[in-house]
Amino acid sequence: MKKIVAISQGYTSTALASAVKTTLSDLSSSGPQAQLSALRTLMPHAQNKETQIQRLANISTLTELLKTAYLKIQECIISLLINLPQNPNTHNHLLDAIPKLTDLLRPPAGVHSPTDLELTLAAQVKINATHLLKTLSQTPTTHATIIENLDITVLLNLLNSSSSAVKLWKNLLANNENTFLNKLSPHKKQIALSLIYHPKLCVLLAAKLMRRWWLQAKDFIQRHLPPGYTPILG
Repeated sequence: MKKIVAISQGYTSTALASAVKTTLSDLSSSGPQAQLSALRTLMPHAQNKETQIQRLANISTLTELLKTAYLKIQECIISLLINLPQNPNTHNHLLDAIPKLTDLLRPPAGVHSPTDLELTLAAQVKINATHLLKTLSQTPTTHATIIENLDITVLLNLLNSSSSAVKLWKNLLANNENTFLNKLSPHKKQIALSLIYHPKLCVLLAAKLMRRWWLQAKDFIQRHLPPGYTPILG
């Protein structure tokens, strides 16, 4: 469990991703006592640690243990990202580590959980994906780099977090469409455009954003349509 302690000791993002993945693997293959020990390590800042551990001791299923550990690990990751100093060197290093970090935004492979747990984890993925993008997207020119590196699953999950998706794509479109799109590979450009004129998102844009901005967005969408695509536009 020394790997988890490293989260609060300034490990690099790449090392952090590797450590967390290994720890999740350890949790899924170890016995109840080892799992409790891991969870105890994951909560160094709990105000009443013993009460927390006593409560966790009453959790009987491996699924619940994995769920708790998974969410706690993600809290650590998001906290680390949000509190990192905003300097170019750190920023570039994080961009390089994005593929590994986004792997951690999904449940660990091999965890077969009931529907309610899957829904809980899916909700957490959406929250974390949005936090990750918000934290790393400090300037318009970095948006394309981030989208290029993010896993497609994470991108698509953003659509299910409606208000966050609207804000994200509004920022991407505002005065930066050419820079943003030109930096993407053809495959990711197709995904970005699909997200931008996804019917659900278009409805939200029409309903929630000012009419003036919606007309600008509509014009942008029409100018960048790939051949054969017909988006639903209000």
